[in-house]
Amino acid sequence: MSKFKILCLAIIALTFTSCDLKNKDSYYDMTYGEANLIVNTKDPGQTASVSESAYKFHYNMSKNVVDVSTADLIIDNHKISFETDTMAPTSKRFGEKLAYLGFSKPGNVGKGASVTNLNGYIPYQYVATSTNLFSSNYKFEYSYTERLLLNYELNEEYRISTFKPFSTYVGSTHVSEESNIYSTKNTGYVVDIDFSKNKAKVYVLGMELEANPKSTDPKVMLLEDIPVVFTHDGFKLEANAPKTTIPGVVDNKSAFVESDNYKVTDFSISYVYPELVDVAINYIVAGKRVNFVGTSIVKTAE
Repeated sequence: MSKFKILCLAIIALTFTSCDLKNKDSYYDMTYGEANLIVNTKDPGQTASVSESAYKFHYNMSKNVVDVSTADLIIDNHKISFETDTMAPTSKRFGEKLAYLGFSKPGNVGKGASVTNLNGYIPYQYVATSTNLFSSNYKFEYSYTERLLLNYELNEEYRISTFKPFSTYVGSTHVSEESNIYSTKNTGYVVDIDFSKNKAKVYVLGMELEANPKSTDPKVMLLEDIPVVFTHDGFKLEANAPKTTIPGVVDNKSAFVESDNYKVTDFSISYVYPELVDVAINYIVAGKRVNFVGTSIVKTAE
């Protein structure tokens, strides 16, 4: 975590840079694939929708300005493209030691379409790296990768928030059983949403349900076929009894298998809007109530 002690404009300036010899400008260019949560601000009876698009981010470091563009934003089966005016970058801060390159503008900054109340920044998101899910010594571990987080209003009719349907969440878990509560930061979650089917699966990684777990207790759990429930403002994941499996053996091969001792009920994931990086996950398993609060981006300098 030491390289995340200070994330600031200088880090962006020193990575993925190019130089225009003709104009003698140094710049940073990157294309980010993001999903878009689309909310119709004019029709409260219309539920939110989701589409994916690619955003091009351009940072001219010599002039210290940024701009964003996209050519494939789909809304109601129509393709929309726009390019923003240049904006002076600022910093999106989390506490004293953590800052990301940020940019914003309240008025119309769009060319090709109206883009207002734009807020964005480039955080590092968590990525689970522990791949051997069947190991008896499994431990939740993660790395980091860059992404583009945007919130803006489009054509005075839609509110757009970018997010990742496939995300890793790091945070705190509280497990309660009667009057006993056990807390841990060793458990993470990977959420994989398929919006073509409006179903999700969730990996519980480094699962701990008590302070001194048995060596035979599963450290990984897979939940599947969780419905995506859309509202006007967004979506949530809910399932009374999702398909629940844990690591096991089938025909002498490692596989996820169902277990009478581990059947999840009352499962839900709610998202904090508008940035969609913070979640609350709640469910019951093995007679215990589990509550997790976490985030998909780095917010503290550890």
